[in-house]
Amino acid sequence: MTPPHGGRRGPRAAEDAAEAARDAAPGAARSRSIAVSPLRDFRKSLIGTGFPFKKLDHLPEYLGQLDRVLRATSGTRRGGSAALDLCYLAEGVFEGFWELWLSPWDIAAGAAIILEAGGIITRLDGSRLDIETPGGILAGCSPDVMRKLAEVLEVPDS
Repeated sequence: MTPPHGGRRGPRAAEDAAEAARDAAPGAARSRSIAVSPLRDFRKSLIGTGFPFKKLDHLPEYLGQLDRVLRATSGTRRGGSAALDLCYLAEGVFEGFWELWLSPWDIAAGAAIILEAGGIITRLDGSRLDIETPGGILAGCSPDVMRKLAEVLEVPDS
């Protein structure tokens, strides 16, 4: 499945998405299936994240992780909503996502959409995601991307 942005990133991808939205009939986006990115080269991956603005005690850990991810990938993006970022992963815009602290309402819908699109979502340590419990998450388009992201983040195994 080709993402609506044709696999491009940056301003042209946003223009493509806006054009597609204008041209689509109401509700048309809901009738097409989505799938996670087929990209498996971690160095070319685009990774979504969220800042720990409600848990500032996580900031030193997060800044170290952000530094390592920026050096190991094509870049990171912060959209402002974890739920939206998880949907971007499900749609193939991002290859991975991590955040150190999220509430259940931030995770629930996005987790279901990622799984339906063929992605993977776990707790940061790789353990099974319990959407009723707040905490950090790790998500990716493939086991390889998940493994490499966890390695770069220096997340201990469960």
